[in-house]
Amino acid sequence: MPFPLKHKTRRVNSVIRLKESLDVADDKVMAWWYSGFYKNSKALSQPHVLVLFRKITDGMLSDAVIQRRLPLEALGQIRIGSIWQNDRCRAETSLLSKQLAVNFSPGKWRFTSFAEAQRRQGVPPFPMEEHPLLLDKDRNSLLEFTLPDGGKLIVPCIEFFSRCFGRSGELKRVLATYPWDGQGDTATNRLYAPLNTPEEPGRWQVRLRRRLHNGDVVFLAHAKYDPYTQFVAKGINAKLEASYDPKNKNPAFVDIGPWYEGPAELKVEGIPFNNGKSFLALRVLGMSDPKGALVLRARENSHDAENPAPEGSPEAWAGAPVRQLLKYPEIIDLTGDVEPDTDAGAIEIQDPDFEVLGDARTVINVKPEQATTKAGAGGKPSDVSTVSGGDAHGSGKGVAGHASRSCWVLLQS
Repeated sequence: MPFPLKHKTRRVNSVIRLKESLDVADDKVMAWWYSGFYKNSKALSQPHVLVLFRKITDGMLSDAVIQRRLPLEALGQIRIGSIWQNDRCRAETSLLSKQLAVNFSPGKWRFTSFAEAQRRQGVPPFPMEEHPLLLDKDRNSLLEFTLPDGGKLIVPCIEFFSRCFGRSGELKRVLATYPWDGQGDTATNRLYAPLNTPEEPGRWQVRLRRRLHNGDVVFLAHAKYDPYTQFVAKGINAKLEASYDPKNKNPAFVDIGPWYEGPAELKVEGIPFNNGKSFLALRVLGMSDPKGALVLRARENSHDAENPAPEGSPEAWAGAPVRQLLKYPEIIDLTGDVEPDTDAGAIEIQDPDFEVLGDARTVINVKPEQATTKAGAGGKPSDVSTVSGGDAHGSGKGVAGHASRSCWVLLQS
């Protein structure tokens, strides 16, 4: 039966509209739960996540669930607790915020789920009445951290992956779509540009591919130099490929845990339980950086070399669009069922801010001394209102690319 909406709401002004309509007429619906991964048969480079919505009527939430497969890269826009009407986000629930000390080292946390708890005849991860799910034996993987006061913190793995693995949606898309290394198209080739400089002891050097955000560099530095992080990064696509339903009818549920070891801080929003000792985190707002070596960050698409390319140098990205679409259209239709055009521009879609808690990792930007290419002749400027993530293919569809990213805020301890 329907149950009351317990939390206050705040208005949200969003220009994003879901191209794959929620198809609920004028009803208001709330994003309630992320429930596994699917392959995307229409746009292979954009994995889907099953998002569950509930209708809101007169302050009551329906116990009927609306299920939609939406792009992984779009989860930053479709936060748990966001309220949608006519395919646009109109409001968001105001949930309790907590900053909690946890430990990411193995043995200090574990994977759990309602299905696993029932199989072991153990205690459910959280009281179902606090956040009712579709099934009593829900199989979505959850992270369980023991808190210093004896309580526990529960974080859905998909939420943790979406928010805590770098800052761009592109990074998560690549990790989920491509094998880490090996023959052919790999995640490492899509994430790391060649350094063109020798390695230096005690310094971790990363040259980001052009679609990545500067804030991705700490994760990518660890994935390059830290065996533990690399093991976690490798496992994401491997686990998904092993878990996908060949008929694509049932979702794939995979374990995705912390990518570094040691003490950490998490800032989350959600629901307390167990007399306030424990907490269900429905939204992750921030995380501390791991300690480690100095990170040197360069970019594949750097335009600030000390010396310009000499006359006769090859062109960089000839035929690329003249400019990015810096001015948003009134409404941006976000799709995951069509790949972007190769000759279209791009719109950067900003996800909610993400806070770096405590002391931020020291990162130094490195300028190339000598440019080796000159600016190529631009293609035609784009003027479209439909955007898509994923790998660009073809042209003439009227679909621009997008790079979603979280702006990050440094909160020094």
